[in-house]
Amino acid sequence: MSKEIISETFNEKSVIHAIEMSEILLVDLETNLTCNGRCIYCYNSKKLDIELNFVVPYEKVIGRVNKVIEAGVKTISLIGGGEPTIYKFQQRNMLDIIRYIRKKGIKCQIFTNGLIFGNTKLCENIFSCSPKEVINTLYNLEVTIFLKFHSLSRPTYETLIGVKNSYDYFINGLQLFLGSKYINSRYPQLVLECVMCKLNYNEIQDLWRYTRKRNIIPSFELLRPTKSTIDSGIVLNKKKIKKLFESISEIDCKEFQNKWPPIPPYLGYTCDLNRFMCYIDVKGNIYNCESFAVYIGNIDDDIAVQDLIKSSKMMQKLRNIKTNITGKCKDCIFLRNNTCYGGCRGFSWEINNDSLSSDPICWIMKG
Repeated sequence: MSKEIISETFNEKSVIHAIEMSEILLVDLETNLTCNGRCIYCYNSKKLDIELNFVVPYEKVIGRVNKVIEAGVKTISLIGGGEPTIYKFQQRNMLDIIRYIRKKGIKCQIFTNGLIFGNTKLCENIFSCSPKEVINTLYNLEVTIFLKFHSLSRPTYETLIGVKNSYDYFINGLQLFLGSKYINSRYPQLVLECVMCKLNYNEIQDLWRYTRKRNIIPSFELLRPTKSTIDSGIVLNKKKIKKLFESISEIDCKEFQNKWPPIPPYLGYTCDLNRFMCYIDVKGNIYNCESFAVYIGNIDDDIAVQDLIKSSKMMQKLRNIKTNITGKCKDCIFLRNNTCYGGCRGFSWEINNDSLSSDPICWIMKG
């Protein structure tokens, strides 16, 4: 079961060392709450409404970067909190942050809705160059791109992104990436990221084939059932999830010779991030991941990240999830052979209010 995403894949020896030393290998770092999207599934939607113009000062971002490097980080994801590509503080932009990260010898990846790459005017305003030039710069800096790819249907896409007339920007940006050096590149990679829900359920098979036929890495994940997504009525039930995973697994095996067991939360690979990552929001608060299930401290405080991880009993349990997970997952063959690490801790937290419980949406083990 291969993850395929090089910047997020670490050998087991490195992971075990990180666990033993309370270090991190991967960090998701928010830089701003400014956003040109209003995704209906966004976990930060309330923050965006309240603090729309919040931008972390450049020097503070760099200070946080230095601190996670001291904690052993190998890959930094610019996750924005809003949209990382439109980060702007005085004369600094996202590329300045990336250049600093790369000079330190750290891998970098960005999660983006990609709208700026289809909007020449906005792109030139922030970067003083064209979208094509920015994409070339990102490639030369070896930045892996996670590009939101939720639908190729205008109505569905704009409903999910929450912005009218955004579809053309998305398509224009996508076409630029398809014509760039990212295509067929072993590294850095272009990853098409899809959040699967009721709105795009009937498109998933076609979207999957779209990525595979173009030799692009797919990262298709289930929409997490937060209060806002449940209220919106777009969360898939377990029966539909199972059917979807099994159908995509069959397609990938028969049509593209990729064999993997259909288990959540991602199509084609498991989530093991809690073993070696942290999530840092715009205020500097550190969590286990974007589920915000476990808060361990603030990175701006005068204390090492490793000490914060070491002092958090729950963080230690999550990093050793195979030993500490409860319920039916404990007896699952996929847990025992390291194919799965108990599914999504965010799902367990949101549904069971227990980060250590078995993934409530998984259908593999009965009872």
